[in-house]
Amino acid sequence: MLGAAFDAVFSLVEDAYNKIIADILCAIEKVFGMIQSIIGAVTSAVSVAKTASQMFSKGTAFFENLEKLTISDFSSISAIISLIIGLIPTQCDRTSPGGDVQTAFTPFLGSSECSFDQNPLGKSSGGGGCSGGVGALNQPTNVINSIINEADPYMTAITNFNNGSYSVQYNTPGREGTQFRLADGLLVTAVKSNTKNYNDHKNAQAAAAAGKPAPSSSPGDPKNTVIGTHVNSPETLSLQTEKDFHIQNRAMFSQTCNGDYKLRIGGNLDIEVGGRLAFKVNGAPMPFKNDGTKGDSGGKQRKNLIVFDSDVEFSGRGKFETQGMGMSSSSKPGTDQKINADNLSLNVPSMNINCSNDLKLTGGNAIYVETPSLIRNINVPPFPRVKSGIFTMMAGSYDMIMIPGGSAADAIPRYSVNNIAGPISFFVGASGFFVNVGAGVANISVAAGALTLTALAGGTFINGSAVVSITSAAIINLKAPFISLN
Repeated sequence: MLGAAFDAVFSLVEDAYNKIIADILCAIEKVFGMIQSIIGAVTSAVSVAKTASQMFSKGTAFFENLEKLTISDFSSISAIISLIIGLIPTQCDRTSPGGDVQTAFTPFLGSSECSFDQNPLGKSSGGGGCSGGVGALNQPTNVINSIINEADPYMTAITNFNNGSYSVQYNTPGREGTQFRLADGLLVTAVKSNTKNYNDHKNAQAAAAAGKPAPSSSPGDPKNTVIGTHVNSPETLSLQTEKDFHIQNRAMFSQTCNGDYKLRIGGNLDIEVGGRLAFKVNGAPMPFKNDGTKGDSGGKQRKNLIVFDSDVEFSGRGKFETQGMGMSSSSKPGTDQKINADNLSLNVPSMNINCSNDLKLTGGNAIYVETPSLIRNINVPPFPRVKSGIFTMMAGSYDMIMIPGGSAADAIPRYSVNNIAGPISFFVGASGFFVNVGAGVANISVAAGALTLTALAGGTFINGSAVVSITSAAIINLKAPFISLN
């Protein structure tokens, strides 16, 4: 029965798996066709992916030959995905082990974990103390059937009631159990099964029937004993306590809810986790509810919400990381948002800072701007304000060094100031005002107005190593107590 069940499951997923593998292989062949230097690094992984696809078509044979497979084969498949994900920049110093673990709970056997670096059939010892081969059962597909079918009728006590409830006690050595059913259909089953104890009992019965002494026997290995209790309620079940309620579990604790899960707490909620904490939300709609009625079939994922009506603090002793397809952080109007850190780095293709009021940048030592070009639009288009423009106050020097740029347009750098509606004013202290032209022409042109050079103290010198020309469309007026022409 178990083999047939696995055959049916794998027949359903075979086509889907083959399509996924085909898409992955096709993408890998296209991508690495352009990157020939690393084809050899993924050749073995592609080969294993094709082999795994063939394993799915074998159904039960996959589990029968499980011990012959090497774990490295499965890790090679995951290496393909890790290689693709590795191309995405990230800063993760710590890992989250257990993310690829599949956990399942089997009644009477307990929880099992499956991952690519473990036996996919689960733990070597289940939560009920059984071995991987379940040596406590002759019928591994159904624990209850094994108890019922192999029970000694002379060692079984059954009590039936008119309301449909009953009580059964199975006392066969190696196949011991208790069942009781309530009127609403709730069924409680407790089992204690050990194949060696059962075989010793059958051998003793066979020897007694043949008039021979009973063969020697020894207690069965507790590791090969299935012990557990299962409660099945087909109808509504509620539990109400008026005082404290406590559950203590020393092994894995798991819950499965196929419908909505609602938890209401009237007081405080304190959760202490000794290991890692992981939440995974698919956000998918529910086409059908757990009672079979039609649910949300819109086909769109839903937004996840976490709402706090009071102050919230996230505190961690390690690195705090967030990642998403998009991210936004908003503060209510009139409130502040602060980031306090020794060092803040922003690595983005582009960044926009929009302030409807003031923007203040303060550097305790220096502010560095490194960019191929710096474009500033100040009050453009013009908007009437009390003060607009650029105002700079410095307690120090202003040094500007211009060198040729890397493009043809900037092979000869230029410094241009265009003031089309106002003056340009320079006020220089006692050190002087120097304009030096290394090569070329120094030109001062006044379209309308006068040109005045005034030296209140000291001389005024015009020195030319070649021709000096003074041309005027009107009178040239030279006034001095003494004029020397040579």
